[in-house]
Amino acid sequence: MTIQVIDRHMNTPDEETMIPEPESFLTRYCQKYHCPPEDFAVTVLWHCMHRLQKPLARLIWLYNADFFHSDLDLINQVKDATNYAKVREIVKFFSKEPSANKFTRRTLKVRISRSKLLKLAAAELGENPRKSGGQPAA
Repeated sequence: MTIQVIDRHMNTPDEETMIPEPESFLTRYCQKYHCPPEDFAVTVLWHCMHRLQKPLARLIWLYNADFFHSDLDLINQVKDATNYAKVREIVKFFSKEPSANKFTRRTLKVRISRSKLLKLAAAELGENPRKSGGQPAA
């Protein structure tokens, strides 16, 4: 999708300048990792999972994939963001939400790393997190 802007300083009002709309996190991630858009959330889930918890997380995924519903919801909320500040805002709000299973999610860290998600989004959106809103939230 593009945004059309008519250049009012020109004598010819029919000429238009096309400004491309910024690409979303989903678009950029899927292009880079050759990921179908319908697999975006699950792929990012595993990309941002705490490394040491991946074996336990995979076991939980096999028996109860719904356990990761809140993680997938967060990823789906940030997929259309076109800048790091928007991702950071969504992640900050999400970090205040109560978790269904605090012991498994917080103590054992069987969840995505919000810090990894923020770093991934910054890299894909081509932004420096320190210049556009501060350090990634843990």
